[in-house]
Amino acid sequence: SMEAPPSEPVSRLLEVSPLQYFCHPSPASPEPGSWGDIGGGGATGSSSSRLSVALRSQMVALENRLARQISQLSRRVDRQVEGTLQQLESRLRVSEGSQPRLGRRVAELGGQLRVLTEEMTSQSVRLDAMDARWWERGERGGAGSTSLGSADRPPQGPQVRCP
Repeated sequence: SMEAPPSEPVSRLLEVSPLQYFCHPSPASPEPGSWGDIGGGGATGSSSSRLSVALRSQMVALENRLARQISQLSRRVDRQVEGTLQQLESRLRVSEGSQPRLGRRVAELGGQLRVLTEEMTSQSVRLDAMDARWWERGERGGAGSTSLGSADRPPQGPQVRCP
């Protein structure tokens, strides 16, 4: 004979998962691990509608919970993105502020490099001339003389100091 499960309040149905309800339709005969009346024809039309109401209620509750969690996560991500953007904008302002100073310093160093290059070229030319005179004097027999005359000394140019 088909036995209908006893009437249960809707609040009891919300406490029990649908699988548990199918497995144990009657509180008088729950057997852990058994599948109860699934497909056995023990459920009547009224218990089926109660189950449908319970399932809908659980689905609505789950949808609401999921919507709250998504909203919270979205707000958290928005705050993190906003914080990261503020940090990047701050770094950009600092680097833009230092750019004119850096440009002036590069121009200054470029000028100093040109002066040093000119001085090195000048010293190289003087050294080549002095070396040529030294060899010329050695070939003429003046190899015994090691002191330089005033004509052989390089002229005293402006002193260049590097910072």
